[in-house]
Amino acid sequence: MVGVHRGSVPLVPRPLHGSGLFRTTAAAMRRERSRPEARADSWPAYGNWTYAVRGAGPCIASRHSDSHIQGASLEQRLASPGVAAGSRPGRERPDLVSGPKDSRSMNRSTIPMLAALGATLLAWGCGTNPPTSPITLLPNADSLAMTPDTATVSIGSAFRFSVTAFDSGGNVISANLHFSSSNAQVFTVDPSGRVVGMAEGSGVVRVTSGAASDSATVIVIAARRGWFTQTSDVATTLSGVFFLANGADGWAVGDGGRILHTTDGGSTWSQETSGSASTLASVWFTGTTEGWVAGGSGTVLHTTDGGASWSRLLNLGTTENLTDVWFATRDTGWVVGGHGVILRTFDRGTSWQQLTPTGFDLNSVSFAGTRDGWAVGDNGVILGTHDRGLTWYTVQPSLTSQPLRGVWRLSAALANAAGAAGVTLRTAAAADSATWQLGNAGSLYDLRAVCFPTAGVGYVVGYNLAGAVLRSDDGGASWQPQVANTGSRLKDVFFVDSARGWAVGENGVIVHTVTGGAP
Repeated sequence: MVGVHRGSVPLVPRPLHGSGLFRTTAAAMRRERSRPEARADSWPAYGNWTYAVRGAGPCIASRHSDSHIQGASLEQRLASPGVAAGSRPGRERPDLVSGPKDSRSMNRSTIPMLAALGATLLAWGCGTNPPTSPITLLPNADSLAMTPDTATVSIGSAFRFSVTAFDSGGNVISANLHFSSSNAQVFTVDPSGRVVGMAEGSGVVRVTSGAASDSATVIVIAARRGWFTQTSDVATTLSGVFFLANGADGWAVGDGGRILHTTDGGSTWSQETSGSASTLASVWFTGTTEGWVAGGSGTVLHTTDGGASWSRLLNLGTTENLTDVWFATRDTGWVVGGHGVILRTFDRGTSWQQLTPTGFDLNSVSFAGTRDGWAVGDNGVILGTHDRGLTWYTVQPSLTSQPLRGVWRLSAALANAAGAAGVTLRTAAAADSATWQLGNAGSLYDLRAVCFPTAGVGYVVGYNLAGAVLRSDDGGASWQPQVANTGSRLKDVFFVDSARGWAVGENGVIVHTVTGGAP
């Protein structure tokens, strides 16, 4: 073993148990002092000193109970004395690596010796084969509290979480903490709890101390405001878009069997092989791996590997153009399309049942849970169900003759729809059901899709001489236009929360916002 030598006797560093923290035994120092050739004035009277050396991680830590030593060099730590936890000022602690009680007792030979000791400690403290003698560590906590619960950071920006550690009596203590990121591609976290945004998405930062743990959500967004264009690298019309709740994983579908996939919130999009040349109109995923696509000529595609491969279902019994797909659970879903066709499955697509409750084309379907759903279509038709789609009723009297293109059911009582000539509709609670109220966002708007991430905040998209986006902050009672930053007609919209959303449309356009469209 290599030590720090003075003459022939090594000063032997001992590691902290389970880490790279070291101390030097007083016994070795006393042996060195007892040597006849050792000069009496070459050794200081060792007192209470604490210091830290940092390499790839903390290699030597403070014995103080009230804080960690942060970032200072060995020389800086040796420049001012401290008192170790459990010791009395002025009393020597032979078991602690220490320096003089005050600067007057350190002679000129001390500083080079300690600097050499520090260099060796750095080497051994971060080495792969340290000695194994134990020493006291910071304790593990009995409970932890991380604040805030959620933090939003932009790509390239940082945020530091605060953690309070408690012992079994509820007292605040300094404790051993370890931080981890659930998705290092979205954000990283350092040993102090400082997270840095890497790519759009969300994840969980976790802190542990022994058996105690706590966590918080980290949302990473683009460092841009308003609606901005993402590069799809396609020129064909995109008609459907869907994102998982993490805001990172999403899919868009369109003409010619086109399926696009992103894992970074749309910063980059890649094409997946659908195996179909049909116009694809709608996409829905029930998890990270399983998804569904509906399209022309009775096309329903299914994936169980996140879109790496897609297969077409051959058990639907229809060749109608299918316009929308919605799944409430992994097993239970619905597809609607031309001439009023409604398909439903309760067994993850193994079998499908077909109904035709109207002769009008149906353009959109939406469910709140597995029982309560709405479907809308041409000639202002609105269909409702309370029994998982086993039976459907037509809302009478009809509120409009304009084609309705999109519907979103947030709950059993709350739903919104939109269509041609600026038509907007919303439900109002009634004695035994929900009734629909007619509104209008402006007759020049051709509205194609609607999404309400919350009861109050919702969006519709379409066309009005250019791509159009409108936002409501009162549940759809009124609508305010936003700058869509595209001249192309928008055909679908999806939000994972009130701020983060995507819209797709003609010419392969994809626009995105992380500020709820606010500039």
